Amino acid sequence: LYHLGAVESPNEKALESFARRQLKCERLVWADQRQGYKLIEALKAMAARHGWDQVDANGNAWTVLKLKERLCEAIVAKLKAAGEIPDSWTMNDAAFRLCGMELGKDGPVTAEGYDAIAHALGK
Repeated sequence: LYHLGAVESPNEKALESFARRQLKCERLVWADQRQGYKLIEALKAMAARHGWDQVDANGNAWTVLKLKERLCEAIVAKLKAAGEIPDSWTMNDAAFRLCGMELGKDGPVTAEGYDAIAHALGK
C-alpha cells in the first residue's frame, strides 16, 4: 500500500496507529482473530480504492504472484493518471525507463521480481 501511494509510511508504528483506529485496540498484538480479520478487510478495501483489487471478477483470491503483478499494474496506472508517464507505456516500459530494470517481454516471473518493480516504481 505504501508503494501504491495509499499510505504515507511503511513502518510498524503507522500500522499500529491504523489498527488502533480501526479496531479500537491499543496494541495490534492484543487483537483477537476476529479483529485481525476486520483489519485485513480494511486494508484490502483501501487497496481496492487505490486500484489494486485483491480478488478477480468472480470474487476468487489471486495467487501471490498475480497479486504482486496487479500491484505493479496499479502503480503504473496511477503514474499514467497523474501524467507522469505516457499512456502507451507498459509495466515493462516503466520499469526499464524509470528504474533501469530490464525485464522479459512478459515481465518478471517471480514474486520477488514484482516486489522489486513495485518498490522502484513506488519511489
